[in-house]
Amino acid sequence: MPVIRNTLTALTLLVGVSIWNPVLGLTLGIALAVIVALTLVSNKLEKKSHDMKSGSEQELAGRIVEYASCQSALRSAGRSTEYEPLLSAVRECERRNRVSQWVAMAGLAIGGMSAQLTVVAVITVTVQLSLSGSLDPVATVVFIGIALRFMRNLQDTVNFLVSTESSRVPLRDVHEILNTELLPVPSSSAELTNPGEVSVQNATFSYVPGTPVVHDVSFTAPPRTMTAIVGPSGSGKTTLFKLIARFWDVDSGTVRVGGTDVREQTTEQLMGQLSMVFQDVYLYDDTLIENIRVGREGATNDEVLQAAQLAGCSEIAERLPQSWETRVGEGGGRLSGGERQRVSIARALLKNAPILLFDEATSALDPENEAGVQRSIRELRKHATVLVIAHKLDTVRDADQIIVLDEHGGISQVGTHDELVSVEGLYHRFWQARVDAAGWSLV
Repeated sequence: MPVIRNTLTALTLLVGVSIWNPVLGLTLGIALAVIVALTLVSNKLEKKSHDMKSGSEQELAGRIVEYASCQSALRSAGRSTEYEPLLSAVRECERRNRVSQWVAMAGLAIGGMSAQLTVVAVITVTVQLSLSGSLDPVATVVFIGIALRFMRNLQDTVNFLVSTESSRVPLRDVHEILNTELLPVPSSSAELTNPGEVSVQNATFSYVPGTPVVHDVSFTAPPRTMTAIVGPSGSGKTTLFKLIARFWDVDSGTVRVGGTDVREQTTEQLMGQLSMVFQDVYLYDDTLIENIRVGREGATNDEVLQAAQLAGCSEIAERLPQSWETRVGEGGGRLSGGERQRVSIARALLKNAPILLFDEATSALDPENEAGVQRSIRELRKHATVLVIAHKLDTVRDADQIIVLDEHGGISQVGTHDELVSVEGLYHRFWQARVDAAGWSLV
């Protein structure tokens, strides 16, 4: 590599000059130390420049995505050309970029001029030695030539180090992501003592220490039953599902899937037992049939179509111009929210896992989509343990047990629909509110 060759050449010249003339060798040694010190300063300034603007650039990128995603809401409010959070992020990014550019320029100036200034200093010292008679003219000319060669090699090395630092700074961000601490995973699979069962015992979890989102929750969902989880917004329903899937570990308590603590299972073993259907369904910019096939790699077309039929996706294919081979667009943008969730249900049916975590859509679905989702849930109940975050009256009524979470993330009530609706409490109020809402009409 050129940098190694240049460095070795410079060191060889330094050793040779030191043997020939210790004073001149000391001069070159001091010059080398100065260049190294200035290069370190230059690199630190380059890093500081990046750090100064990195946060604001990330904030701006997030605001741009937010602005683009929320166009429907902004337009309905008459603010499609004006969004203060985005404007503030732009102004802050511009301010930090101006400051960081000055810092970066200072670093580049120090790194770029260090060798030239040192050459001038070395030549000045050499000429002074020659004028004082300590160095004859021939030796002076030879040493100046050696010094110029020495400095050129050092300059090439400095330029390489500066450019490397410029590339290394953004790579550091990638390195931090790749080296994020992972949840500990055992090296081998554990024995499942009760396949199909989900058990949560005294589970507590906090995103922010001291503020639990899930607080001392305990329940068991026996195999091939349906458990509905209801509660107000922010009561930890979705977080509870993600703890079951081990997106995070509980702060205290245990979560068991298949009768075994999720912390004792490999990721492949745990995910093999779970199918997940969330409200925010992401579809790839691929065909409808390939998006369903994501549920089980290697599934045949007949298997995919059978799962799609059970999930009510045939109606979707019928209206698309190329049927099952129609591309659904990035994120499934060509499908409605209800249709995307039916595709996600088809994936779950295709995977045929013994446990389903289903976050029912809160948004109002049209009758056709609603009926399709309900049929899919009934089909899944035949062979799987179903846990559903329920918002629909029919889903709640049909559950084998209902877990009612309060606003603090704890369990308020547990029981069947008939048991809970007959007593005053959070569930009774929840049910009454849903019944009242279902009875509204436009006249």
